[in-house]
Amino acid sequence: MIISVTQFNNFVKAMLESEPVLNDLQVRGEICNCRYSGASVYFSLKDENCLVDCFAYTSSLKEDLSDGVSAIVRGRPNYLKSGRFSFTVSEIRTEDRQGKLFESFLQLKEKLRAEGLFLPENKKSLPRFCFKVGVVTSVFGAVIEDIKKVAQRRCDYIELVFFPARVQGNDAVEDLCAGLDYFSASDVDAVIVARGGGSFEELNPFNSEQVVRAVARCSVPVISAVGHETDFTLCDFAADIRASTPSVAAEMVTADNVKLALFELSRKMSAAVTNKLSGVFLFSRETAGRLIAGLSAKELKLKNFYCNVGLRLLSGTEKKELAAESAFTTLSRNLKLASPLGILERGYAVVRKDGEKLFSPCQVKKGDDLEIILRDGKIKASVETE
Repeated sequence: MIISVTQFNNFVKAMLESEPVLNDLQVRGEICNCRYSGASVYFSLKDENCLVDCFAYTSSLKEDLSDGVSAIVRGRPNYLKSGRFSFTVSEIRTEDRQGKLFESFLQLKEKLRAEGLFLPENKKSLPRFCFKVGVVTSVFGAVIEDIKKVAQRRCDYIELVFFPARVQGNDAVEDLCAGLDYFSASDVDAVIVARGGGSFEELNPFNSEQVVRAVARCSVPVISAVGHETDFTLCDFAADIRASTPSVAAEMVTADNVKLALFELSRKMSAAVTNKLSGVFLFSRETAGRLIAGLSAKELKLKNFYCNVGLRLLSGTEKKELAAESAFTTLSRNLKLASPLGILERGYAVVRKDGEKLFSPCQVKKGDDLEIILRDGKIKASVETE
């Protein structure tokens, strides 16, 4: 017999509705993926092995629901046209205990917090400019494309290095740790750990102790971009920075306007240098003022000392000068008196014969030509008689 999909769904739906036992069931489980939409609330009920989607009207609730709470729900199953089961809830009774998975989550969170893995002082700062960024995520889905688009739109100089990893299931923990350790030993400026939204169970690899410790020991800043804005994992607490979405993480590592950022940096550096130089100038001026003030007193003492020395030297010099002048005058007078010219000035004459000075009449005879030198001239003469 061959039937259509619609016929198959209607057949299964009729079987469920005709089974009396299923008309009023009570099911115990842990609430997860809880979300409100108007007068309705959608959530899942799970145990260690299985999960079922549930629907209820808020009017049937006696208290607000939240993830991780253990509850007993009353209602009946429903088979949807999409081929999925859903449990229509008429009554919800929460229990005074956390769900096992959520309880384990809280215990591990407290353990790691006590070890200091979440302390703010252990967080590394993101570099002002990132030129090479590692990304640990799945190569399938929208996350990797979102990160690429944001990076290319905001700046084309950045280099993205992807480490393919499973982000869901039992094998995801090993892949995530391997990616983090790989980039920790590389030359990237930062690492993004990312995946899209999902249920608490789907995000559970990011709550594993191994992944959290890999994030904490990473040598470069780690940005956790796991799930949607309302999703929180232990990876978020251990990471240096949490991004609400993978796209926001891509924005964090890209500079929207590098020139503007460089200009701002240049302006701040210029202002810092100017302030530093102003401080040095003021310090130098004050120091110079103190030095000048200190030197003024010493300068005055030195000035008075040298004035006194100068006066003494001048006085001694004047006396020596007067004595020298007197001696010079006497010497000049004596030299003048001893000079032949001085003798001529007193009316005497010098008589020479053939260029030789005469001292006696015996040195001439009649007819000799003589030269008589007077004060102001010469006379030629001839001897007539002896």
